Amino acid sequence: DLLGIETDIDFSNPIEVEKFQDEILKRYYRPTPTKGILHFLDYAKTNGFHLAVLSNTIYSKRFTLNAIINTFKWSEEKFNSYFDLLMVSSEVAFKKPNDDFFRLGMKKVGCSNPSDAIYIGDSPTFDVLGSASAKMNPCHFNFKNNATSSLNQIKGLFSFKDYSELESMLKNNKEYRPRIPEEIEFGVHKDEW
Repeated sequence: DLLGIETDIDFSNPIEVEKFQDEILKRYYRPTPTKGILHFLDYAKTNGFHLAVLSNTIYSKRFTLNAIINTFKWSEEKFNSYFDLLMVSSEVAFKKPNDDFFRLGMKKVGCSNPSDAIYIGDSPTFDVLGSASAKMNPCHFNFKNNATSSLNQIKGLFSFKDYSELESMLKNNKEYRPRIPEEIEFGVHKDEW
């Protein structure tokens, strides 16, 4: 609407929206899994990690699930064998970097102590600083080379470019706990998002 584009989709009809999103997936979505991710997921599953996907998205949970299973060439059952939760911001009241988004995800998987949770994300602000503000243990997946000076406030932050590096760190460091300051500096006030 903002761009003056007219569509023949009734966006108030969830069935039409889902069909539209499925068509987007079929026509335009051709990702490949990140190097090492499948091996890492096997490692995490074998070692008793509880895994969740927490995503900022305008799309539905169904679309996000379909995007993941299409990327990995999985069934929905296989996805569920790895992940305990898929939570998308489009269907909850919060989005990253709001620490309540992370807290809600932890609550939904039964994690009552944020220091028991490791959050892996690529965005310095939305993922790393957001999860740190929720007192989780962030890891920065820095495949984009997008580290910022704001990450320096988290002492001992683990940054990696290949999931084999993360797996190795977790094998050698069973108690990964970066030092999180009491207040996280985002550069702008979180409420401005």
